[in-house]
Amino acid sequence: MSTDRKQPDLSQLFRDGELKVSEEIVRKFRKSVPAEFEIALARERAKKLESVLSSVCPIFKGGSGLEQVGSGVLLQHLGAKILISAAHVFDDIPNHDALIPLVDCIGSVGGTLFIKKVESNEERADDKIDIAFLVLDEESASRLHSDFHFLPESHYLRRDNLTVGLSLIGYIAKQAEISGHTASATRSIFDSDLATAACYSALNRSRRTHIIGKFRRKKAKSFSHGGRRIQPRPFGMSGGGMFEWSIGKDEPHQLESPRLCGILTEYHESRDAFVGTSIEMVLEAIRFKIVGR
Repeated sequence: MSTDRKQPDLSQLFRDGELKVSEEIVRKFRKSVPAEFEIALARERAKKLESVLSSVCPIFKGGSGLEQVGSGVLLQHLGAKILISAAHVFDDIPNHDALIPLVDCIGSVGGTLFIKKVESNEERADDKIDIAFLVLDEESASRLHSDFHFLPESHYLRRDNLTVGLSLIGYIAKQAEISGHTASATRSIFDSDLATAACYSALNRSRRTHIIGKFRRKKAKSFSHGGRRIQPRPFGMSGGGMFEWSIGKDEPHQLESPRLCGILTEYHESRDAFVGTSIEMVLEAIRFKIVGR
């Protein structure tokens, strides 16, 4: 990464070798970042994202023709290969028969599906822990299209770093081009800031169970020329991946590789906020279902 202007000293975010987990400090840091550096940083993020892009795939349902209904994240955990999404994505699929890109078609995959149940007195829209995951059988995992790969643990286990931003990756349903039983889906990437405590409170969410990002749609910039660009509204991306950007105390000038931190479940346009179930909650559910604890 290079820029003509001096890069800001990221070590200001640390005190005596310990992380300063302070929203105010992060906000001040962002305001102090020169425009040229921010563009260079965005380009660096784009390069590092290459390592995780292929872990997010579109999810379709069948019938008279294909229809994209959301996205999913592919990862390896406890020796299993798993497709994770939002529960409401599977609610929209007849018989929960999700279709994903395979080597020779967009087709069904075998395995064991777990969907977070909704209490009898609740609607899915009121369910805050929106989790579904499919533990693929070996044959299905081996037939995954070569454009997609399972995310290794090194890209989703928690780190002792300071998160300075988020990237959201998924496939906007309305942008899919479908003709009969063939489809072309376009991957979308959105950068967002960390939500404040006030935003968590307003949306009645907890930092332990959820990840919330503030989407700066009106301030989006082009990587190439630094000018403003209009981004589409990210509806229909449920089940996509939320990846955090962080810096480590040993390398305060180095942007770490992105880490999967949540599964996207909601977009609140009125608050410019993405909401997702934290990956820790998802992994807890997976461990309980696979090993019983």
